[in-house]
Amino acid sequence: KNGKGKMVVINEKNSGQNTIDETDSSGKIEVRTLDDLLPSLNLSSIDLIKIDTEGYEYKVLKGSIETIRKYQPLLYIEIINSNLKRNGN
Repeated sequence: KNGKGKMVVINEKNSGQNTIDETDSSGKIEVRTLDDLLPSLNLSSIDLIKIDTEGYEYKVLKGSIETIRKYQPLLYIEIINSNLKRNGN
């Protein structure tokens, strides 16, 4: 969902593991769904969506339903079960 969040550093040596605390709206990270963002970009096609969001993959997919329906891109998703469980998915 659209909103604000706070960056949380999980591993200082691997920034790819950092995440956004969506419950902390005092943060400065803007969060937007693909379904909300893409109409303003006027794209004619989307061939691939890569998702590597450290356990938030399900939420990304929920915020991309209309985009996926419209463009039918190939989805490349990294899924790590422990990350999904940590985020309640």
